[in-house]
Amino acid sequence: TPNPQQLITAESSLFGQALFLDIDMAVLGKDPKDAYPSYAKCIRREYDHIPYVPDYCNGRSSVLRHFLDDGTIFCTKLMFDAFETRARSNLLNEIDELRHKLGPPKDETMLAAQIGEC
Repeated sequence: TPNPQQLITAESSLFGQALFLDIDMAVLGKDPKDAYPSYAKCIRREYDHIPYVPDYCNGRSSVLRHFLDDGTIFCTKLMFDAFETRARSNLLNEIDELRHKLGPPKDETMLAAQIGEC
């Protein structure tokens, strides 16, 4: 669960480092109709040597789930305010798309394996 009270503000000596990390993550909060899907396609191309179903779908879902479960995506209040909500929505949408590609699970154990044990 995000805890905005732990976000780094401009007054902190760590702000520059945290902002550097946040800028790298900013793509996750981009426009869900254009920029984010383009980014997701580039990531897929980077891993095109991995079979799409089930390996890529499972691995990518697991990575995205980690971002969602790891508190806040962004370290600074500035980037949290600007991108956190949209980034979470983009990640959830991509996870749903990846799940759809995997098809319906045969049972609950298989579902947990397919989506990286939420």
